[in-house]
Amino acid sequence: MVASWLPTRRVIRVSPLAALRPDAAVDLHTATGVVRLALAAILLVAGLALLGVAMLQDSTALMVAAGGSVFTGVLLFGPVLVPRLVRITGALLGPAGRLATKNAVRNPRRTATTTASLLVGVTLTTAVLTGMATWRSALDEQIGREHPIDVALTSPEGQVTTDLLDRVRRTPGVERAIPVDGAVARVAGLDEAIPVVTAPAEEQVARDGGAFARVEPGRIRIDSEAFGKGLSLRPGDRVTVRVGDRRARLQVAFGTGWGPAGVVAPETLATLTDAAEPHAIWIRASSDADAARLGADLDELADPVGATIENGLRTWESLDQQLGIYTWSALGLLGIAVVIALIGIANTLGLSVLERAREHAMLRALGLTRRHLRRMLAAEAVLMSVVATLLGTVIGVGFAWVGYKTFVTRALSDASMQIPWLSLGVVVLIAGMAGLLAAVLPARRAARVTPAAGLSLD
Repeated sequence: MVASWLPTRRVIRVSPLAALRPDAAVDLHTATGVVRLALAAILLVAGLALLGVAMLQDSTALMVAAGGSVFTGVLLFGPVLVPRLVRITGALLGPAGRLATKNAVRNPRRTATTTASLLVGVTLTTAVLTGMATWRSALDEQIGREHPIDVALTSPEGQVTTDLLDRVRRTPGVERAIPVDGAVARVAGLDEAIPVVTAPAEEQVARDGGAFARVEPGRIRIDSEAFGKGLSLRPGDRVTVRVGDRRARLQVAFGTGWGPAGVVAPETLATLTDAAEPHAIWIRASSDADAARLGADLDELADPVGATIENGLRTWESLDQQLGIYTWSALGLLGIAVVIALIGIANTLGLSVLERAREHAMLRALGLTRRHLRRMLAAEAVLMSVVATLLGTVIGVGFAWVGYKTFVTRALSDASMQIPWLSLGVVVLIAGMAGLLAAVLPARRAARVTPAAGLSLD
Protein backbone atom coordinates (compact mmCIF):
# COMPACT_ATOMS: atom_id res chain seq x y z
CA MET A 1 0.00 0.00 0.00
CA VAL A 2 2.84 2.37 0.80
CA ALA A 3 4.56 1.53 -2.48
CA SER A 4 1.39 2.31 -4.45
CA TRP A 5 0.79 5.74 -2.90
CA LEU A 6 3.12 7.82 -5.09
CA PRO A 7 2.25 6.09 -8.40
CA THR A 8 -1.50 6.49 -7.80
CA ARG A 9 -1.03 10.18 -7.01
CA ARG A 10 0.83 10.58 -10.30
CA VAL A 11 -1.92 8.74 -12.19
CA ILE A 12 -4.75 11.02 -11.03
CA ARG A 13 -2.71 14.11 -11.93
CA VAL A 14 -2.11 13.06 -15.55
CA SER A 15 -4.41 14.64 -18.10
CA PRO A 16 -6.00 12.46 -20.81
CA LEU A 17 -3.93 14.14 -23.51
CA ALA A 18 -0.68 13.61 -21.62
CA ALA A 19 -1.63 10.00 -20.98
CA LEU A 20 -1.63 9.33 -24.74
CA ARG A 21 2.09 10.08 -24.88
CA PRO A 22 4.95 8.14 -23.29
CA ASP A 23 6.13 9.47 -19.95
CA ALA A 24 8.81 12.12 -20.36
CA ALA A 25 12.22 11.88 -18.84
CA VAL A 26 13.15 13.66 -15.64
CA ASP A 27 14.07 17.19 -16.67
CA LEU A 28 16.44 19.27 -14.60
CA HIS A 29 14.50 22.37 -15.60
CA THR A 30 11.23 21.19 -14.06
CA ALA A 31 10.39 21.57 -10.40
CA THR A 32 9.94 17.83 -10.01
CA GLY A 33 13.31 17.09 -11.60
CA VAL A 34 15.13 19.64 -9.48
CA VAL A 35 13.56 18.37 -6.26
CA ARG A 36 14.24 14.75 -7.16
CA LEU A 37 17.90 15.30 -8.00
CA ALA A 38 18.44 17.61 -5.02
CA LEU A 39 17.00 15.00 -2.69
CA ALA A 40 19.17 12.33 -4.31
CA ALA A 41 22.28 14.48 -3.87
CA ILE A 42 21.46 15.15 -0.21
CA LEU A 43 20.91 11.45 0.49
CA LEU A 44 24.13 10.48 -1.27
CA VAL A 45 26.28 13.07 0.50
CA ALA A 46 24.71 12.39 3.89
CA GLY A 47 24.95 8.62 3.40
CA LEU A 48 28.62 8.74 2.37
CA ALA A 49 29.44 10.95 5.35
CA LEU A 50 27.64 8.61 7.72
CA LEU A 51 29.45 5.61 6.22
CA GLY A 52 32.73 7.32 7.08
CA VAL A 53 31.54 7.91 10.64
CA ALA A 54 30.35 4.29 10.89
CA MET A 55 33.80 3.01 9.90
CA LEU A 56 35.50 5.27 12.44
CA GLN A 57 33.14 4.31 15.27
CA ASP A 58 32.68 0.66 14.26
CA SER A 59 28.90 1.19 14.35
CA THR A 60 26.96 -1.51 12.49
CA ALA A 61 23.59 0.22 12.99
CA LEU A 62 24.93 3.49 11.58
CA MET A 63 26.48 1.59 8.67
CA VAL A 64 23.13 0.03 7.74
CA ALA A 65 21.30 3.38 7.96
CA ALA A 66 23.98 5.12 5.89
CA GLY A 67 23.94 2.35 3.30
CA GLY A 68 20.16 2.72 2.97
CA SER A 69 20.58 6.47 2.44
CA VAL A 70 23.22 5.97 -0.26
CA PHE A 71 21.20 3.34 -2.08
CA THR A 72 18.01 5.44 -1.98
CA GLY A 73 19.97 8.31 -3.51
CA VAL A 74 21.19 6.01 -6.28
CA LEU A 75 17.61 4.91 -7.01
CA LEU A 76 16.45 8.55 -7.17
CA PHE A 77 19.28 9.27 -9.59
CA GLY A 78 18.18 6.25 -11.64
CA PRO A 79 16.26 8.07 -14.43
CA VAL A 80 19.37 10.15 -15.10
CA LEU A 81 22.13 7.65 -14.29
CA VAL A 82 20.82 4.40 -15.81
CA PRO A 83 20.07 5.80 -19.31
CA ARG A 84 23.54 7.30 -19.52
CA LEU A 85 25.13 4.02 -18.55
CA VAL A 86 22.94 2.25 -21.12
CA ARG A 87 24.16 4.67 -23.81
CA ILE A 88 27.79 4.05 -22.88
CA THR A 89 27.34 0.28 -22.93
CA GLY A 90 25.20 0.28 -26.08
CA ALA A 91 27.87 2.17 -28.02
CA LEU A 92 29.93 -1.03 -28.00
CA LEU A 93 27.25 -3.14 -29.76
CA GLY A 94 27.20 -1.72 -33.30
CA PRO A 95 24.13 -0.53 -35.32
CA ALA A 96 21.69 -2.97 -33.71
CA GLY A 97 23.01 -1.97 -30.32
CA ARG A 98 22.52 1.72 -31.11
CA LEU A 99 18.90 1.08 -32.07
CA ALA A 100 18.41 -0.94 -28.91
CA THR A 101 20.03 1.81 -26.86
CA LYS A 102 17.71 4.51 -28.22
CA ASN A 103 14.70 2.33 -27.49
CA ALA A 104 15.94 1.49 -23.99
CA VAL A 105 16.45 5.15 -23.02
CA ARG A 106 13.30 6.46 -24.69
CA ASN A 107 11.47 6.34 -21.37
CA PRO A 108 14.18 6.88 -18.73
CA ARG A 109 11.84 6.66 -15.75
CA ARG A 110 10.44 3.32 -16.88
CA THR A 111 13.93 2.00 -17.67
CA ALA A 112 15.22 2.98 -14.23
CA THR A 113 12.19 1.45 -12.53
CA THR A 114 12.56 -1.77 -14.52
CA THR A 115 16.20 -2.19 -13.53
CA ALA A 116 15.64 -1.25 -9.88
CA SER A 117 14.65 -4.74 -8.74
CA LEU A 118 17.69 -6.33 -10.35
CA LEU A 119 19.89 -3.53 -9.00
CA VAL A 120 18.68 -4.19 -5.46
CA GLY A 121 19.17 -7.95 -5.73
CA VAL A 122 22.63 -7.76 -7.31
CA THR A 123 23.82 -5.15 -4.81
CA LEU A 124 22.74 -7.29 -1.89
CA THR A 125 24.11 -10.49 -3.39
CA THR A 126 27.45 -8.91 -4.33
CA ALA A 127 27.87 -7.45 -0.86
CA VAL A 128 27.08 -10.80 0.77
CA LEU A 129 29.34 -12.82 -1.56
CA THR A 130 32.23 -10.40 -1.10
CA GLY A 131 31.66 -10.30 2.64
CA MET A 132 31.57 -14.09 2.83
CA ALA A 133 34.77 -14.39 0.78
CA THR A 134 36.52 -11.89 3.06
CA TRP A 135 35.20 -13.54 6.21
CA ARG A 136 36.13 -17.01 4.95
CA SER A 137 39.67 -15.96 4.10
CA ALA A 138 40.13 -14.37 7.52
CA LEU A 139 38.70 -17.38 9.34
CA ASP A 140 40.87 -19.73 7.29
CA GLU A 141 43.94 -17.85 8.48
CA GLN A 142 42.75 -17.77 12.08
CA ILE A 143 41.79 -21.45 12.19
CA GLY A 144 45.05 -22.27 10.43
CA ARG A 145 46.80 -20.73 13.41
CA GLU A 146 44.53 -22.38 15.98
CA HIS A 147 44.44 -25.82 14.27
CA PRO A 148 47.61 -25.99 12.17
CA ILE A 149 47.52 -29.79 11.89
CA ASP A 150 44.49 -31.48 10.31
CA VAL A 151 44.99 -34.70 12.25
CA ALA A 152 47.72 -35.46 14.80
CA LEU A 153 48.43 -39.03 15.93
CA THR A 154 50.47 -38.93 19.15
CA SER A 155 51.96 -41.92 20.95
CA PRO A 156 53.02 -41.09 24.54
CA GLU A 157 53.85 -44.71 25.38
CA GLY A 158 56.06 -45.91 22.55
CA GLN A 159 57.52 -44.93 19.24
CA VAL A 160 55.58 -44.75 16.00
CA THR A 161 56.67 -47.59 13.75
CA THR A 162 57.41 -47.37 10.06
CA ASP A 163 54.58 -49.84 9.41
CA LEU A 164 52.07 -47.57 11.18
CA LEU A 165 53.31 -44.58 9.20
CA ASP A 166 52.85 -46.48 5.93
CA ARG A 167 49.32 -47.52 6.86
CA VAL A 168 48.46 -43.92 7.78
CA ARG A 169 49.75 -42.70 4.43
CA ARG A 170 47.60 -45.30 2.61
CA THR A 171 44.44 -44.25 4.48
CA PRO A 172 41.84 -42.64 2.15
CA GLY A 173 41.70 -38.90 2.72
CA VAL A 174 45.34 -38.52 3.74
CA GLU A 175 47.27 -36.25 1.40
CA ARG A 176 50.55 -36.22 3.29
CA ALA A 177 51.87 -37.55 6.61
CA ILE A 178 55.22 -36.94 8.28
CA PRO A 179 56.85 -38.62 11.31
CA VAL A 180 57.70 -36.33 14.22
CA ASP A 181 60.77 -37.24 16.28
CA GLY A 182 60.95 -36.77 20.01
CA ALA A 183 61.29 -38.41 23.39
CA VAL A 184 58.93 -39.15 26.27
CA ALA A 185 59.56 -36.59 29.02
CA ARG A 186 58.30 -35.63 32.44
CA VAL A 187 57.26 -31.99 32.55
CA ALA A 188 56.85 -30.34 35.95
CA GLY A 189 53.22 -29.35 36.39
CA LEU A 190 51.82 -32.16 34.24
CA ASP A 191 50.53 -35.35 35.79
CA GLU A 192 51.61 -37.67 33.00
CA ALA A 193 54.64 -37.99 30.76
CA ILE A 194 54.28 -36.52 27.30
CA PRO A 195 56.32 -36.69 24.10
CA VAL A 196 58.61 -33.72 23.59
CA VAL A 197 59.01 -33.41 19.83
CA THR A 198 60.52 -31.33 17.08
CA ALA A 199 59.60 -31.35 13.38
CA PRO A 200 61.98 -29.77 10.84
CA ALA A 201 59.55 -30.57 7.97
CA GLU A 202 56.39 -29.21 9.60
CA GLU A 203 55.67 -26.81 6.73
CA GLN A 204 54.78 -29.80 4.53
CA VAL A 205 51.60 -30.47 6.51
CA ALA A 206 50.87 -27.40 8.66
CA ARG A 207 48.16 -24.99 7.56
CA ASP A 208 50.00 -22.05 9.11
CA GLY A 209 53.19 -22.84 7.21
CA GLY A 210 54.73 -24.48 10.27
CA ALA A 211 54.91 -21.31 12.38
CA PHE A 212 53.52 -23.10 15.45
CA ALA A 213 56.45 -25.55 15.50
CA ARG A 214 59.19 -22.93 15.23
CA VAL A 215 60.10 -22.66 18.88
CA GLU A 216 63.10 -20.77 20.21
CA PRO A 217 65.73 -22.71 22.15
CA GLY A 218 64.94 -22.71 25.86
CA ARG A 219 61.16 -22.81 25.36
CA ILE A 220 58.50 -25.52 25.20
CA ARG A 221 55.15 -24.98 23.47
CA ILE A 222 52.23 -26.98 24.85
CA ASP A 223 48.79 -27.56 23.30
CA SER A 224 46.55 -26.03 25.97
CA GLU A 225 43.35 -27.58 24.56
CA ALA A 226 44.78 -31.11 24.69
CA PHE A 227 45.13 -30.95 28.50
CA GLY A 228 41.81 -29.25 29.23
CA LYS A 229 40.90 -26.89 32.06
CA GLY A 230 42.92 -28.85 34.63
CA LEU A 231 46.18 -27.49 33.22
CA SER A 232 47.95 -25.60 36.02
CA LEU A 233 50.74 -24.13 33.90
CA ARG A 234 50.63 -20.54 32.67
CA PRO A 235 52.41 -18.83 29.77
CA GLY A 236 55.84 -17.69 30.86
CA ASP A 237 56.23 -20.27 33.64
CA ARG A 238 59.60 -21.98 33.82
CA VAL A 239 59.43 -25.73 34.22
CA THR A 240 61.88 -28.58 34.47
CA VAL A 241 61.68 -31.09 31.59
CA ARG A 242 63.36 -34.45 32.26
CA VAL A 243 64.17 -37.25 29.84
CA GLY A 244 65.88 -40.04 31.73
CA ASP A 245 68.81 -38.48 33.58
CA ARG A 246 68.89 -35.35 31.44
CA ARG A 247 67.10 -32.17 32.38
CA ALA A 248 66.40 -28.76 30.90
CA ARG A 249 64.82 -25.66 32.36
CA LEU A 250 62.35 -24.35 29.76
CA GLN A 251 59.90 -21.48 29.52
CA VAL A 252 56.28 -22.43 28.79
CA ALA A 253 54.37 -21.12 25.77
CA PHE A 254 50.93 -22.19 24.63
CA GLY A 255 49.29 -23.03 21.33
CA THR A 256 46.60 -25.35 20.00
CA GLY A 257 46.08 -27.93 17.34
CA TRP A 258 48.65 -30.74 17.61
CA GLY A 259 47.61 -32.84 20.60
CA PRO A 260 49.24 -33.90 23.91
CA ALA A 261 52.86 -33.17 23.04
CA GLY A 262 55.38 -30.45 23.78
CA VAL A 263 57.11 -28.82 20.83
CA VAL A 264 60.71 -27.71 21.32
CA ALA A 265 63.58 -26.50 19.17
CA PRO A 266 65.90 -29.15 17.66
CA GLU A 267 68.73 -27.83 19.86
CA THR A 268 66.60 -28.28 22.98
CA LEU A 269 65.68 -31.84 22.04
CA ALA A 270 69.36 -32.62 21.43
CA THR A 271 70.19 -31.59 25.00
CA LEU A 272 67.51 -33.94 26.34
CA THR A 273 68.26 -37.05 24.29
CA ASP A 274 70.70 -38.46 21.77
CA ALA A 275 68.24 -41.08 20.51
CA ALA A 276 65.13 -39.26 19.31
CA GLU A 277 62.44 -41.55 17.90
CA PRO A 278 59.14 -40.89 16.09
CA HIS A 279 56.41 -40.34 18.69
CA ALA A 280 53.83 -38.61 16.53
CA ILE A 281 52.50 -38.44 12.98
CA TRP A 282 51.20 -35.14 11.65
CA ILE A 283 48.74 -35.45 8.79
CA ARG A 284 47.52 -33.11 6.08
CA ALA A 285 44.13 -34.21 4.75
CA SER A 286 43.12 -34.02 1.10
CA SER A 287 40.61 -31.37 0.05
CA ASP A 288 37.80 -33.91 -0.37
CA ALA A 289 38.43 -35.78 2.89
CA ASP A 290 35.52 -36.53 5.21
CA ALA A 291 36.55 -35.45 8.73
CA ALA A 292 34.47 -38.01 10.61
CA ARG A 293 35.42 -40.94 8.40
CA LEU A 294 39.11 -40.05 8.34
CA GLY A 295 39.12 -39.71 12.13
CA ALA A 296 37.44 -43.08 12.55
CA ASP A 297 39.90 -44.79 10.17
CA LEU A 298 42.89 -43.31 11.98
CA ASP A 299 41.41 -44.24 15.37
CA GLU A 300 41.44 -47.88 14.29
CA LEU A 301 45.14 -47.57 13.53
CA ALA A 302 45.96 -45.63 16.71
CA ASP A 303 44.15 -47.75 19.31
CA PRO A 304 46.38 -50.88 19.09
CA VAL A 305 49.51 -48.82 19.83
CA GLY A 306 47.93 -46.66 22.55
CA ALA A 307 48.11 -43.48 20.48
CA THR A 308 45.66 -40.57 20.62
CA ILE A 309 44.03 -38.69 17.73
CA GLU A 310 43.59 -34.90 17.58
CA ASN A 311 41.14 -34.22 14.71
CA GLY A 312 41.34 -30.52 13.86
CA LEU A 313 39.76 -31.18 10.47
CA ARG A 314 36.30 -31.16 12.06
CA THR A 315 36.64 -27.45 12.76
CA TRP A 316 37.37 -26.78 9.10
CA GLU A 317 34.42 -28.92 8.05
CA SER A 318 32.07 -27.10 10.43
CA LEU A 319 33.26 -23.75 9.06
CA ASP A 320 32.71 -24.89 5.48
CA GLN A 321 29.15 -25.97 6.28
CA GLN A 322 28.26 -22.68 7.94
CA LEU A 323 29.74 -20.52 5.20
CA GLY A 324 28.14 -22.79 2.60
CA ILE A 325 24.73 -22.08 4.11
CA TYR A 326 25.38 -18.33 4.02
CA THR A 327 26.63 -18.47 0.43
CA TRP A 328 23.68 -20.50 -0.82
CA SER A 329 21.35 -18.11 0.99
CA ALA A 330 22.93 -15.25 -0.94
CA LEU A 331 22.51 -17.16 -4.19
CA GLY A 332 18.87 -17.77 -3.27
CA LEU A 333 18.41 -14.02 -2.90
CA LEU A 334 19.97 -13.56 -6.32
CA GLY A 335 17.58 -16.13 -7.78
CA ILE A 336 14.57 -14.27 -6.38
CA ALA A 337 15.91 -10.96 -7.68
CA VAL A 338 16.56 -12.46 -11.12
CA VAL A 339 13.01 -13.82 -11.35
CA ILE A 340 11.51 -10.47 -10.32
CA ALA A 341 13.77 -8.61 -12.74
CA LEU A 342 12.96 -11.05 -15.54
CA ILE A 343 9.24 -10.37 -15.13
CA GLY A 344 9.84 -6.61 -14.94
CA ILE A 345 12.03 -6.50 -18.03
CA ALA A 346 9.61 -8.73 -19.93
CA ASN A 347 6.70 -6.43 -19.00
CA THR A 348 8.66 -3.36 -20.07
CA LEU A 349 9.57 -4.92 -23.40
CA GLY A 350 5.98 -6.07 -23.85
CA LEU A 351 4.71 -2.51 -23.39
CA SER A 352 7.47 -1.26 -25.65
CA VAL A 353 6.43 -3.70 -28.38
CA LEU A 354 2.82 -2.49 -28.17
CA GLU A 355 3.82 1.18 -28.23
CA ARG A 356 6.26 0.77 -31.12
CA ALA A 357 4.30 -1.59 -33.33
CA ARG A 358 4.14 0.93 -36.20
CA GLU A 359 7.80 1.78 -35.74
CA HIS A 360 8.77 -1.90 -35.93
CA ALA A 361 6.61 -2.31 -39.01
CA MET A 362 8.35 0.63 -40.66
CA LEU A 363 11.74 -0.86 -39.87
CA ARG A 364 10.60 -4.17 -41.32
CA ALA A 365 9.36 -2.40 -44.45
CA LEU A 366 12.77 -0.71 -44.79
CA GLY A 367 14.53 -4.08 -44.72
CA LEU A 368 14.93 -5.10 -41.09
CA THR A 369 14.46 -8.86 -40.93
CA ARG A 370 12.61 -10.71 -38.20
CA ARG A 371 15.91 -12.05 -36.96
CA HIS A 372 17.36 -8.55 -36.70
CA LEU A 373 14.23 -7.31 -34.93
CA ARG A 374 14.46 -10.09 -32.36
CA ARG A 375 18.15 -9.36 -31.93
CA MET A 376 17.44 -5.65 -31.37
CA LEU A 377 14.87 -6.37 -28.66
CA ALA A 378 17.16 -8.94 -27.05
CA ALA A 379 19.98 -6.39 -27.02
CA GLU A 380 17.65 -3.89 -25.36
CA ALA A 381 16.82 -6.35 -22.57
CA VAL A 382 20.44 -7.41 -22.11
CA LEU A 383 21.55 -3.77 -21.96
CA MET A 384 19.16 -3.01 -19.12
CA SER A 385 20.05 -6.14 -17.15
CA VAL A 386 23.81 -5.83 -17.64
CA VAL A 387 23.86 -2.14 -16.72
CA ALA A 388 21.84 -2.84 -13.57
CA THR A 389 24.12 -5.75 -12.72
CA LEU A 390 27.36 -3.84 -13.22
CA LEU A 391 26.07 -0.88 -11.23
CA GLY A 392 24.85 -3.21 -8.48
CA THR A 393 28.19 -5.02 -8.45
CA VAL A 394 30.13 -1.78 -7.96
CA ILE A 395 27.80 -0.60 -5.19
CA GLY A 396 27.78 -4.05 -3.56
CA VAL A 397 31.59 -4.25 -3.49
CA GLY A 398 31.65 -0.75 -2.00
CA PHE A 399 29.18 -1.76 0.71
CA ALA A 400 31.22 -4.91 1.39
CA TRP A 401 34.35 -2.80 1.82
CA VAL A 402 32.54 -0.59 4.32
CA GLY A 403 31.34 -3.68 6.20
CA TYR A 404 34.88 -5.05 6.18
CA LYS A 405 36.23 -1.83 7.68
CA THR A 406 33.35 -1.51 10.15
CA PHE A 407 33.11 -4.92 11.81
CA VAL A 408 35.24 -7.59 10.09
CA THR A 409 38.54 -5.96 11.03
CA ARG A 410 37.20 -5.41 14.54
CA ALA A 411 36.56 -9.16 14.96
CA LEU A 412 39.56 -10.38 12.93
CA SER A 413 42.36 -7.83 12.93
CA ASP A 414 44.43 -9.71 10.34
CA ALA A 415 41.59 -9.97 7.82
CA SER A 416 42.19 -8.74 4.27
CA MET A 417 39.56 -7.73 1.76
CA GLN A 418 38.79 -10.51 -0.74
CA ILE A 419 36.76 -9.97 -3.93
CA PRO A 420 35.37 -13.22 -5.43
CA TRP A 421 35.87 -12.32 -9.07
CA LEU A 422 34.67 -15.68 -10.37
CA SER A 423 31.42 -15.54 -8.36
CA LEU A 424 30.77 -11.95 -9.39
CA GLY A 425 31.40 -12.90 -13.02
CA VAL A 426 28.81 -15.65 -12.69
CA VAL A 427 26.35 -13.10 -11.25
CA VAL A 428 26.83 -10.82 -14.27
CA LEU A 429 26.44 -13.78 -16.64
CA ILE A 430 23.23 -14.94 -14.93
CA ALA A 431 21.77 -11.44 -15.04
CA GLY A 432 22.61 -11.09 -18.74
CA MET A 433 21.03 -14.46 -19.50
CA ALA A 434 17.96 -13.44 -17.51
CA GLY A 435 17.62 -10.30 -19.63
CA LEU A 436 17.99 -12.36 -22.79
CA LEU A 437 15.34 -14.81 -21.56
CA ALA A 438 12.99 -11.96 -20.70
CA ALA A 439 13.16 -10.74 -24.30
CA VAL A 440 12.11 -14.05 -25.89
CA LEU A 441 8.32 -13.70 -25.73
CA PRO A 442 8.10 -9.94 -26.54
CA ALA A 443 10.55 -10.39 -29.44
CA ARG A 444 8.59 -13.33 -30.88
CA ARG A 445 5.39 -11.35 -30.62
CA ALA A 446 6.93 -8.36 -32.41
CA ALA A 447 8.46 -10.54 -35.13
CA ARG A 448 5.15 -12.25 -35.90
CA VAL A 449 3.50 -8.96 -36.94
CA THR A 450 3.84 -8.37 -40.67
CA PRO A 451 4.88 -4.91 -41.92
CA ALA A 452 1.49 -4.32 -43.53
CA ALA A 453 -0.42 -5.27 -40.41
CA GLY A 454 1.85 -3.19 -38.23
CA LEU A 455 1.51 -0.07 -40.37
CA SER A 456 -2.29 -0.35 -40.29
CA LEU A 457 -2.40 -0.26 -36.48
CA ASP A 458 -3.72 2.86 -34.82
